This record gives sequence, C-alpha cells and structure tokens, in this order.
Amino acid sequence: MSPRVLASVVLGLLAGCRITPDEHASDTPPRGHPHVTFLGGWAAGDVRHETRRGSREGETDASAVRARLEGRGGESFLGFGLDAFGQTTDDRLFGSQGTEARLFDAFGYLYFNAGGGDVLTMPIRLGGVYQAVDFDEPTGSAASDTRWSSIGGRLEIEPEIRLLYDDEFAWSVFGSAGCGLGAATVEVDGVSGRFDGRSYHVIAEVGTRFEIGHVVLGVSYLDRRIRFDEADAQSGSSSLPGIDHDFAGILVSGGVRF
Repeated sequence: MSPRVLASVVLGLLAGCRITPDEHASDTPPRGHPHVTFLGGWAAGDVRHETRRGSREGETDASAVRARLEGRGGESFLGFGLDAFGQTTDDRLFGSQGTEARLFDAFGYLYFNAGGGDVLTMPIRLGGVYQAVDFDEPTGSAASDTRWSSIGGRLEIEPEIRLLYDDEFAWSVFGSAGCGLGAATVEVDGVSGRFDGRSYHVIAEVGTRFEIGHVVLGVSYLDRRIRFDEADAQSGSSSLPGIDHDFAGILVSGGVRF
C-alpha cells in the first residue's frame, strides 16, 4: 500500500470517529463521598447510673435526640463536622426519689474519608468534645443539683458498606466506634468552689441505612458510656465520688446527602 493510500485511509477513519460523553458520567460525587451530609435522629432506651462508693445507683427510661452536619469542599477527602447529642431521663432514676438526669454532648471535628467510593465509606473523625451530665433533684430533697462537665478530645471511626446500590437507591450496613478523655469539673448547688477530675467515654453504634435519591433513612443500636473519676475540691481536702453514666437504645434517623 502506497503512502498516499495509507494516509487517505487513516484520515477517513479519523473523520468517521466521534467522541461521545460517557452516559454514566456525572458531576455528582460517589455515594460514599458526599459534599454535605445532615442526619437527625430520635432514640429511646435506658440510662444506667452508678455513683461509686455505693452512694446511689439506678436505671430508668430515657430518650435522646441527635443531629450531625458534615461538609467538605471540592474534591477533597478532608472535611469538617459537628455532632450534637442530648439525652434526658424520667424522674425515676433512683426509684421514687424524683431525680432526673440530662446529658449533653457536642463534638466538633475534622474528618478524613478513608473510603470514598460507592461501596465503602470510612470517615475518621478527630476533634474536641464538650460533655455535661446534670442531676435535677426534687424540691425538698437532701441531695443538691449537680453538674459534671468535661472538655477534651475524641477519635471516632465509622465504616459503612453498601450491599446494594444503583443511581437512585442504596442499602448499607455500618458500625461506629469512638473514645475520648477530658478534664472534668463538678459544680454542686449551694457549695462554693468546684471540684476537678478526669473523664473518659466510649461510644459504639451498629445499624443499617437506606438511601433513596438524596434522602437517607436509618435505624441503629447506640451505646454511649461516660466515666468521671473522683473529683477533688480546688481548695480543701474534700472530694466527690466518681460516677458512671450509660445510655443504650434504638436510634431512628433521617436526613440528606448530596
């Protein structure tokens, strides 16, 4: 074949070729790597409380609310978020004494998504956390209203695996584990000064989620445990016994990812 004929054949082939866009190409990020995620939820379960040295212990019904907002920019696998959790009990924590307990937890963090594909998501969250446990005593009680609070850090990891997915639907299972520690203070109503100590906490969650378009629905089992060590008075030699405060229950959640 002469060079002139070969050139004519090549040019003809190039002229007949058309580059068409991939029908599945999209600016939408993979399911496991959304730009913004918001999840809210409500939980029902039990709170178990123990004051060390055998002072007081009890268990009663509790409910909780939770909200999480996460975001990232561009194509980065780094992002930021805020997770808030609030829990309250009925007034039977210590039987007929009428004591109620409330817990508030605010976690601000940076996260790195170690998964980021359609099948596997694995955000690793690291940041600061504020926690407070309040005890409201009934009027006329010999006990005083008390607040145990702490400021510290938390590390959390949450792998999620999508078992079924397409462009409009996904079903996944996930698990989450976190732990942290902090510097704690205790304030007792009617007592001047405060008490200082340390706190530790662990969090575990396992459940399933359904994604329909941008809407996310889920149900999970949640277990949160916080420990406060014995707290010593800033002035003087008095101290308060440490406490263990645990919540376990079923969390129903919903929100959006896009």
